[in-house]
Parts: sequence; C-alpha cells; structure tokens
Amino acid sequence: MNYKEAIFLVMEECFPVMIALVVATTVIFTASEVFRAVRAEDEMLLYALKHGQAKLGKNGEIEIIPDITRQKKGAP
Repeated sequence: MNYKEAIFLVMEECFPVMIALVVATTVIFTASEVFRAVRAEDEMLLYALKHGQAKLGKNGEIEIIPDITRQKKGAP
C-alpha cells in the first residue's frame, strides 16, 4: 500500500465524521444567532416601553406606538 491509498482510506473513514461536524457546527451557529436576535429584539421593545415609545397591548405584548400618534399626544 502506498501513501496515496493510505490517504484515500483515511479520508473514506473520516468523511462522514467531517460532514457531521460541519452540520453540527452550522446548526449550533444558526441557533445562537437566532437566540441573539430574539434577545436584541426583546431589549429594544423594553427600551421603547421604558421611554414612552411603546405600550402594553390587550394581549400583554409590547406594541410600538407610531410616531404620528406620539406627536399628537405630545410625547417626546
């Protein structure tokens, strides 16, 4: 067996593991980005609520008040 055959055999054994590692890394990275985006959105909504740019809706969710409505009420 020469070195080319040995490399081929090693790659044949390692290829499924490498594919699994790439897929797992992609899934973990995507999930972390989604969680980071959701957290940033929640922080933005809480900031808007704190500064009078949002209100609590009937269903308990934070709703952004449009600029036109805030200007009519005299909010900053």
